[in-house]
Amino acid sequence: YDLSLADDAIGAIRLALHLKPNVIFATVELVDISGIELAKVFRTLKATAETPFAVITSYERTAPALAGLPSEARILRKGDHFKAELDACLFDLGISLPN
Repeated sequence: YDLSLADDAIGAIRLALHLKPNVIFATVELVDISGIELAKVFRTLKATAETPFAVITSYERTAPALAGLPSEARILRKGDHFKAELDACLFDLGISLPN
């Protein structure tokens, strides 16, 4: 895998537009905007509208902090099952093979 990291939302947008990734991951709590807002930005940009997006969080799926997350965005929960959730996400997207 190639992994690129950004320090903030603007950097993430620049990277995504330049690299055209297979999937975009972000945390819910970013410095400049929320991961929910970032997901919405990526949905509005033609170049990234179809790029799968996932947030990494410790919040439950029904938490108010996740309100407004686009319905097609995935939620990867931190904790004991994170690796299994990440593996399943990558497999579902055709990026990885099952273990």
